[in-house]
Amino acid sequence: MKYQENKETYLLIAGGWQGAWCWKYLSKYLRNQGHSVHAISLPGMAEYFPKCNEQIDLQTHINAAVEYIDNHKLYDINLVGHSYGGMVISGVADIRANCVKSLVYLDALVPENNQSEADLFLDGASTSQGWYEQAKSAGTSYLLPLCSSPQFLGMTNKKMIRYLKKKATPHPIATLTSPINYVNGGYNSVSKKIYIECTKSSGVKELIRFNQERIKSSSGWIYQSINSSHQCMLEDPLLLGKTLTNLTCSTAGQNLN
Repeated sequence: MKYQENKETYLLIAGGWQGAWCWKYLSKYLRNQGHSVHAISLPGMAEYFPKCNEQIDLQTHINAAVEYIDNHKLYDINLVGHSYGGMVISGVADIRANCVKSLVYLDALVPENNQSEADLFLDGASTSQGWYEQAKSAGTSYLLPLCSSPQFLGMTNKKMIRYLKKKATPHPIATLTSPINYVNGGYNSVSKKIYIECTKSSGVKELIRFNQERIKSSSGWIYQSINSSHQCMLEDPLLLGKTLTNLTCSTAGQNLN
């Protein structure tokens, strides 16, 4: 382990269909740099999939992350959310801003008050309806099968593609269609906000283009692009790790909007 004078704490929240497992390579890098890393799976996801039910919604996931922070007495957290995880960390910031040092949105969604994930896509109503139709076709009313191809995600590493397909579990739809409700300002309750865009994920980029353009043109954000796929924590953990530590440990060379 390398000595790290400025030890950081990271809490990693995975995107849809994923859990703590997707962070194992990034976690190893960060721990080798001397940082404290917490990667968690949310209710109904990954190892908790056997207990998934139709009552699990976005607030369930937000509450689970808040409970983890409280139980582990975490503070000065660099709270990282990938993809759907951006919805979760926004809700956590609204409740525990005093525990968060920085919010890091990794190719993620950034909701305004009363928005759901579906609302942030190009056609929210059609997207939501399509999800429920896919779930019904798969034989359930509340679970969305993995519906993003490796090409859509920009993935090229065959080993990591196999790993993703093996580990991914169906996602509870209510987490994607239920709106977030801010009481304390949501993500704006945290002063240091970082967005990392993954430029190789052309399919995802088009889907959330308006969301990213809104953040890029907003003041008070650090916006950084990296040449990687949407699943950068699997395909480029070293690049992501260096980018993440540079942005959270210092302010040198950052793009402050």
